[in-house]
Amino acid sequence: MMKGAMLRDIKNYEDMSVQAIFIARAQNEKRVNVKKLFNADKTRREILGIQEPPKDFTRHRKAQEAMKRISLKTL
Repeated sequence: MMKGAMLRDIKNYEDMSVQAIFIARAQNEKRVNVKKLFNADKTRREILGIQEPPKDFTRHRKAQEAMKRISLKTL
């Protein structure tokens, strides 16, 4: 019973220290938003195992290839 109470106190101190870090960061940043302090969506996705679909870079690759073909002398 004493161990449980001691563990609860440790958890409370840990929670207070996390809160102090959040407060310090919020006070020191110029533009603070919730996502900078704690990204809940990302954490939920990690817990639930939801993965984002892979990004499609084909348009970017094609644009890069087209830029390589253009010479600066023709402009």
